[in-house]
Amino acid sequence: SIQVDVLTDNYPDETSWTITNTCTGDEVWTGERYKYTGENTHYTDTKCFEPSKYTFEIRDAWGDGICCGYGEGNYEVLYDGELAASGSDFGDSTSATFGGSCGPLPTSSPSTPPTNTPSNRPTIAPSSSPTDTPTTSPTTPPSTQGPKPPTSAPTSCASIQVDVLTDNYPDETSWTITNTCTGDEVWTGERYKYTGENTHYTDTKCFEPSKYTFEIRDAWGDGICCGYGEGNYEVLYDGELAASGSDFGDSTSATFGGSCGPLPTSSPSTPPTNTPSNRPTIAPSSSPTDTPTTSPTTPPSTQGPKPPTSAPTSCASIQVDVL
Repeated sequence: SIQVDVLTDNYPDETSWTITNTCTGDEVWTGERYKYTGENTHYTDTKCFEPSKYTFEIRDAWGDGICCGYGEGNYEVLYDGELAASGSDFGDSTSATFGGSCGPLPTSSPSTPPTNTPSNRPTIAPSSSPTDTPTTSPTTPPSTQGPKPPTSAPTSCASIQVDVLTDNYPDETSWTITNTCTGDEVWTGERYKYTGENTHYTDTKCFEPSKYTFEIRDAWGDGICCGYGEGNYEVLYDGELAASGSDFGDSTSATFGGSCGPLPTSSPSTPPTNTPSNRPTIAPSSSPTDTPTTSPTTPPSTQGPKPPTSAPTSCASIQVDVL
C-alpha cells in the first residue's frame, strides 16, 4: 500500500501530485490540482498497488512549495507503512523514488542463509544491556521539519473522516456533507473521485463544530455491496463512529454532530413588565363637563315670526306719462 499524507498551506488549490510506476512508466495515481480545498488541513489517501518501484512527484503551481511563506504545510509518503518521502519547502516541485526493483528477485539464493546463521546467539547475550541503559537519543531520528500542527484545534475545529472501501465499480460512488444548520454543502466526494477497484480511501477534514448530514450515492443504484464487490463506508466525527454501511441502493444519509447554535442561557422573560389594562388608563368622565340645559338658553318667542317689512314684490313696474 501507498499512503499520501498532505498538510496544506494557506493556498491548498495550488498543490498536486502524481505517482508513477518507474518500471513501466505508467502514471498510476494522481492527486490533481484543486483536490485539496481546506486551508491548513490534513488529508490522508491510501491505495494498494502491486509491488514495484514507484516515483512520487509533488508540485506547487505558485512555485513556493507548501511551507513556509504562506502556512506551515508538509507531506509524507509511506510505502507499506515505511516512510518513503517527506518534505515541505520544495519550490516548484520535487520527487522521490521508492519501492522494490523492476522484475522478480531470484527465489533460490537468498532464502536459506538468514534462517540458520543468526539464530544461535542474539536471544541471550543482548538481553541485559538494552533493558537497563536507555539510549541517549530517540530510536527514530527527529524530523527536521518540526512537529506537525494538530489536525484539529479542540476549541474551534471538529474533524470528519470519510473511509470508503470501493466495490468493482468505484466511479459510481459519490458523497456530500452538508451543514444541517445552514444548508450549505461543505465537502464533496464527487463521482469519479475513486478510481481503484476494491481499494480503501481515507479523507479527513476539519470544520467548525455543528450538526452535519452525510449522504452517499451510487449511480447504478446497487450500493457498494454485495453484487459486484464487498465495499463499505464509515464516517467518523471527532474520532467517533457517526455513520457506516454498504448495501444502500441509490443513496442513504445520516445526521450527526452537535446542535444548531447555542441554547438560551435562561428561559425567556416572563410576560410584559406591565400587564396591559382592560380599560383606558384614565377613565372617561361619566358625563359631559357641563350638563346640557333641558331647554334652549332663550325661550322661543310666542309671537310667531315677524311679517316682512314690506311685501315682497314679484316684479318692478315702470310707468311713463306724456302730455
